[in-house]
Amino acid sequence: MPTVSAVIPTYNRARFVGDAIDSVLAQSRPVNEIVVVDDGSTDDTVERLKRFGPTIRYVSQQNRGPSAARNRGIKETRSDFVAFLDSDDLWVPRKIELQLDFFAQHPDLEFVFGNMVNFSQEAGKETPDIRDRVVEDCLLGNPAGLEKLFELLIVQNFVATPTVMARRASLNQIGDFDETRSIAEDFDYWLRAAISCRWGFVNSTLLRRRRHSGNLIADWTRRNVALAQVLDKTARGLATGRVGTEDLINRRLRTIYYDLGSAFLKQRDFKSAHTYLTAGRPLKVSEVKWHLKLLTASALRHWPSKP
Repeated sequence: MPTVSAVIPTYNRARFVGDAIDSVLAQSRPVNEIVVVDDGSTDDTVERLKRFGPTIRYVSQQNRGPSAARNRGIKETRSDFVAFLDSDDLWVPRKIELQLDFFAQHPDLEFVFGNMVNFSQEAGKETPDIRDRVVEDCLLGNPAGLEKLFELLIVQNFVATPTVMARRASLNQIGDFDETRSIAEDFDYWLRAAISCRWGFVNSTLLRRRRHSGNLIADWTRRNVALAQVLDKTARGLATGRVGTEDLINRRLRTIYYDLGSAFLKQRDFKSAHTYLTAGRPLKVSEVKWHLKLLTASALRHWPSKP
């Protein structure tokens, strides 16, 4: 029987981390170890974790960010497979079972991920996160042989880290998550892994992702700036020799830059708006609309930003 380690990095998520661990303990196919990496929490995380006793392996380090915590967790594991979970999210009960079955059916695969739903106290109906028809058709068309995963990721980052299960040997081969990044570090990693490893997709909801005011994904501007940086640096560096990929990167970047410019314009940060609007105009936006925004930002870019 293959062995599985759950890696849970956490930082000041005392009110959520217990629920995350409970979702691991509730798996229909139990994991072999749970490694919780406390990335320098200053709340009562340690006290909340005491109820789990030896059920978990608690590792503490100074605050160094999510990449460092995840890297430490991988290094602490001893199993054949590693599965990631963020400390404010929940695995569905059959998550591990479904992925191990998929690996057993396709032993050449190195990474397997699936779909997820978002939930919050205010949210009503939960819907799968992957809803783009082109992406969905590609994933379902050949779920055990995602040869165009790299190109799909450039169009949309749809690999949710807490749905991923990977062979530990493959993680070691790719290397560490980039510890200089606090946002989009997972996107950077999946791009690298998509180039060199074989991926599969389980067409099931494997995760319930909790939406709340404290999670990093809520910061739209920082997230998109980070995505643009990863696309410009990592994706462009990996795209050498892949026909049409450079054009895909440029199109995605133009869209992100335009959206950022529009957002900064609304925030009355005219200097930043001018920078991003100059850098990008997506194909689906009319020349008139883009020109009006760029002219406004250009005329006002030397004004003090709104506090």
